[in-house]
Amino acid sequence: MKKSLSVLLALAVLFIFDANAQNTLIPFGSSWQYLDNGTDQGMAWISTSFNSSTWKTGSAKFGYGVEGINTQIGFGPDKSKKYVTTYFRKSISITDPASLGDFTANIRLDDGAVIYVNGVEVHRINMPTGPIAYNTLSAVSSSGDGSKTLTFQVNSAPFVSGTNVIVVEIHQSKVNTSDMAFDMELSSSLYGPDGDLVSPYVVSIERLSPSSEITEPGAVTFRTIFSEPVNGVTPDDFTAIATGSVEATVTDVSSENGTHYDATVNASGEGTLRLDLMAPDTDITDLSSNALAGDYTSGESYTLVEPVPLANALFSFNSSWKYLDNGTDQSTAWRTTSFSDAAWKTGVGKFGYGITDAATLVGYGPNAKNKYITTYFRKSLSITDVSNYTSFKVNIKMDDGVVVYVNGTEVYRNNMPTGSIAYNTLAALSSSGDGTKIQSFTISNGAFINGPNVIAVEVHQSKANTSDMAFDMELLADQSDPGPVGDVTSPMVTSINRQSPTTASIMPGSVTFRVSFSEKVTGVSVNDFVFTTTGTAGGTLTGLTAVGTDGTVYDLSANTAGEGTVRLDLKASGTEIMDASSNPIASGFTAGESYLLQTPTSGGGFATVASITPMSISTNTADKPQSKVWTYAGKFWTVLPTTDGTFLWRLDGTTWTKVLLVSSGALARADCKVVGNLAHVLLFRGNNNSYLISLEYDAAAAAYKLWSSRPTRSSFVLGPDAETATLDIDGNGRMWVAYDTPDSVNVRYSDSPYTTWSEPIVIESGIADDDICAIVALPTQNKMAVLWSNQRTDFFGMRTHTTGDSATTWSEDESPGSQTALNVGTGFSDDHMNMVLASDGTLYCAVKTSYETPGYTKLALLVRRPNGVWDNPYEITQENGTRPIVILNEAAGKLRIVYTSQENGGDILYKESSLDAISFGSPIYLIRGMYNYVSSTKATYTGETVLMATDVSTTAWKAIGFLVSDGSSTATAMANGSLLKEHGQNLRAYPNPFKGTATVNFTLPQGGAYTIVLYNSKGEQVIDAKKGLAEAGVANTLEVSAAGLPSGLYILRLETNLGTETIKLLHNR
Repeated sequence: MKKSLSVLLALAVLFIFDANAQNTLIPFGSSWQYLDNGTDQGMAWISTSFNSSTWKTGSAKFGYGVEGINTQIGFGPDKSKKYVTTYFRKSISITDPASLGDFTANIRLDDGAVIYVNGVEVHRINMPTGPIAYNTLSAVSSSGDGSKTLTFQVNSAPFVSGTNVIVVEIHQSKVNTSDMAFDMELSSSLYGPDGDLVSPYVVSIERLSPSSEITEPGAVTFRTIFSEPVNGVTPDDFTAIATGSVEATVTDVSSENGTHYDATVNASGEGTLRLDLMAPDTDITDLSSNALAGDYTSGESYTLVEPVPLANALFSFNSSWKYLDNGTDQSTAWRTTSFSDAAWKTGVGKFGYGITDAATLVGYGPNAKNKYITTYFRKSLSITDVSNYTSFKVNIKMDDGVVVYVNGTEVYRNNMPTGSIAYNTLAALSSSGDGTKIQSFTISNGAFINGPNVIAVEVHQSKANTSDMAFDMELLADQSDPGPVGDVTSPMVTSINRQSPTTASIMPGSVTFRVSFSEKVTGVSVNDFVFTTTGTAGGTLTGLTAVGTDGTVYDLSANTAGEGTVRLDLKASGTEIMDASSNPIASGFTAGESYLLQTPTSGGGFATVASITPMSISTNTADKPQSKVWTYAGKFWTVLPTTDGTFLWRLDGTTWTKVLLVSSGALARADCKVVGNLAHVLLFRGNNNSYLISLEYDAAAAAYKLWSSRPTRSSFVLGPDAETATLDIDGNGRMWVAYDTPDSVNVRYSDSPYTTWSEPIVIESGIADDDICAIVALPTQNKMAVLWSNQRTDFFGMRTHTTGDSATTWSEDESPGSQTALNVGTGFSDDHMNMVLASDGTLYCAVKTSYETPGYTKLALLVRRPNGVWDNPYEITQENGTRPIVILNEAAGKLRIVYTSQENGGDILYKESSLDAISFGSPIYLIRGMYNYVSSTKATYTGETVLMATDVSTTAWKAIGFLVSDGSSTATAMANGSLLKEHGQNLRAYPNPFKGTATVNFTLPQGGAYTIVLYNSKGEQVIDAKKGLAEAGVANTLEVSAAGLPSGLYILRLETNLGTETIKLLHNR
């Protein structure tokens, strides 16, 4: 009885399964027609009658910047302004739609999609309501990079008997998106008591590896896609159809899901190769034992071409390499000849992602916004006799930076910082050209040995959210004898690059250009080159030097003058340059790198700059609109985090002194606002609770303490995914905090003592997920103002709120600077901003644009006058500069913009302008190296101020700083020895000049703490500070020792809560 019941249950389950069998109409990985040229297709393209014969054809997964792509989609010539929409079309045949039940679609996409069947919209995902245009942005940025499968039901009404057209338009959420993806599956239920009676069939046979049509003879892989899972597929089921001299054998067939079968074919000779499947000769059936429906003879084919050997090429571009793309730290062992790379993947160049010509797609990890920094490559080659070659030339394509090793020894690095290279070391610059430019260099024959050799290459990205990566390389040998017999190939210039200095923006003076040729040449002369210039710039060649002995690289030195750009070109004719076979140079060359000459402004720059002793911090000084420094009671103060917690620090001389623990956390970034003797500190902590700490200055103790009206911190959440936050206080004492979320600009407010906070108020929506905002009080206008970036509209925005009005009442958007904004690059707006307010109500805003195009503004100044009218934007820089801040000395009539030279760290520079007529001169270096994240004070300053930044040369961050002045300050006194007696402290020292030890006398008009510090003429502190307490009117005497210090000028500085005083001392050893 139990046995009979089991059989009945099994039959029942089988009947239910078959009666609702799924019929796959479009499997994942199918072939689609697609259009990726950025044109507006209107609505005609969705109809069944539309002619798409000129569209491209490819196999899903489609996309760029994601893993698992079979067909690379083009995004246009500008990676910072990619095409928004890509179109897809596919025709399927249905005999009788009435015999089919529910239609179900599974889709994998990034970011948004609209799906149509026979011209009727059936579904949309991540798209706004209303009509959809070719430039309509997706409503949200999709996560998962097209790896997630979304399922939805499709209305059966639009389907007809016969041909049905499925069309899909994929939209991106922003034009500078890093990735795009599309794949789709469509299935239906089959009803009927007789079960599944539908025979399987072949949907397509496509090229899989390599994906390009033209390839070399060898092993290739075809992918066969069936309409549903099948069994019984063997190599004998396929027939290789060849032309020319091609001979081919199917050696292996494998499948992971029963629908996709990959057949490996070994092929030799030249000609075409196609793979067919002949149904009558197979035992292929579906899961219900239905035999294959018919033959398939219209698949894609390969064209096999034997490689044309390059002269003396040991290996060429598009060669095979072992590679590792899993983000692990390989340390240094991977470079050596003994290292085993057996577990690494194998692919052929060009390698990369986010580029249109990648033959092997490299993985970058699960998070497109935090990609792996480094990809490793290894290649073995054997050289019988190294002495047959005088040197070796390498041509390399890469994006962004590269280090090359031969047999474990470094032979070349490009676009990488100096020093040791780790697996997470960022490239120094973001490379342009997506790996299309060829960089050439020479390796001496001493780097190689007879027998096996290993070339190892590590390619680094300039930032974790990079949009692309690329690598390919060829190695050429220069033989001892003259060029090969029959050589008729003319040499050419492959590059003319800046060699010394390598930076683009420089002051006029001596420079060196490096010229690389495709092969060894002779007859090179300075007379073969000319300068192409702009503005008043000019140059004179002063010398030519061959680099190495292989004759492929030459350095040309020159003197430059004036302002503008200078580029070195090779003349198109009239030269005597030729290779070893007397082939003349092929053509001129006008595509080299340029220098931008900028002359220093006479009398410009700070009067003095004194370095502040660096200190270790646990979180960098980032968050572009924030201000971390203030001055009160004659001292500078800041709030910075360490591994022990977040502290209030006081600047004593040029050293920060830890004063007060304000939070036990180590990951906060501070924005500081001073009102009277109170300092309010917003500790922004991302998605975690942010804190408000309020400090009260105790004059008697000459120190800050927690505010007596609220000695505890105020806690609130700013999110989700806020990038930064700032605070300010209106005329009624109400505190406001402004912050961004992925789609909106928000404010919250609190009234004194700032314990509880309002709910978020959205004052602007529709911004991009990496836009930011900042808030500022406008007391002369009785207003608060919020400035934001919007990379969806390409503009900056500002709204104001009148103090005393409803907290939700804000003005119309003022769109600062939009009157002259250009449709260049990805638009006017970028998420970099910093503001300072003048006493008359003029607001100065330093911003970064998204033009990202040579010859167009990179950093700009926006100026809002007290009447609410915005000036036209003022250009600060072209070509370079990031994270600008603005500082203002109204007494001196000077405005300065301080910024980092390049993304991810570089030199810290500044430019200055008078307030009367805003115009910025040449950049002035504050410090050279790998620094970033400049910050200073919200307030204007008189005399001196402090600039801070982060040393990013290692992951062990340090806060660096500078005490800068415009003359009427302590810093100036340190430089010129003038005596400041406004506080009546009567500082004296004797003997002067002194030898070894000096006696110091001073009297304070009020009692309190004091500090004595000695500096050298460079502003560097040279002895430990002497500290103590002094009574009012009582003479104080102490000794200062200069033992061990060299002879010269020194500055003695007395610091009290009343101010500072300095005197000049002369030390004679």
